Amino acid sequence: MMSIIPLLKRDLLDFKKNIFSIFTFWVLAPVFLHLFLSIPLSNIITTDIRYLSWASPGVWITTSCMAAFLQSANRMRKLQFTTGQMEAILKAPISNFDLLLSIIIRGVFYGIFQFIISILITSLLNNEYLGFYVLFIIIIQILFLIFHFAVLGALIGGLVENDNLYYNIVCLLFLSLTIGLGNFIPLSYYPKSFLSIITFIPTVFSFENLRSIILHNPFNWLSFFLTLFLTSILSILNLIISNKTFRKI
Repeated sequence: MMSIIPLLKRDLLDFKKNIFSIFTFWVLAPVFLHLFLSIPLSNIITTDIRYLSWASPGVWITTSCMAAFLQSANRMRKLQFTTGQMEAILKAPISNFDLLLSIIIRGVFYGIFQFIISILITSLLNNEYLGFYVLFIIIIQILFLIFHFAVLGALIGGLVENDNLYYNIVCLLFLSLTIGLGNFIPLSYYPKSFLSIITFIPTVFSFENLRSIILHNPFNWLSFFLTLFLTSILSILNLIISNKTFRKI
């Protein structure tokens, strides 16, 4: 486990070198979604509460989960396909598990800070106040989602070498998080045929859980644990594929 510390230190150094551009992205991402998605949709969508407040969890989810996914996926692709650094790293006494863990930690780190910036910005823009208990439950739920997408990013980054295919996957994920999975458009607005498909995706109801917390509605624990189970499956797949593409642990 101690062998991941040099990798994390290198990631921290990379963060310090690019802190201005990273912080700028953290700020602009939620502002962009608020201005160009939440506000336009507020004119055509009716919800039980003010739409901008209803859509706030969508901003948190989209920005933080995309940040976690992109950092893990880009780091994995850079090591394995772009720079060829993987060979040099694997000559060191480090296991596949430790390498994957360092990549996922990187994604989680970026996702958490993106979430903090996003929730601060939406609270300021919407003049909202979240109580301590509500905020605590939101943080617990979003942490699991960030971890889920960091693991997914590591998996996709290790599998997809073709740049065009990778960018298409990123665009599809972004579109899914914004307009396809109920984060900015209530599920009741979707056709029943489409709902019958996405209801098999546990993360859809994990997204709804965040909104349920704000609305003080019942929490769907089944979707929470199903998302954890799916994350565990993705983690195991990451290890299996790393044994095939890196080296034997």
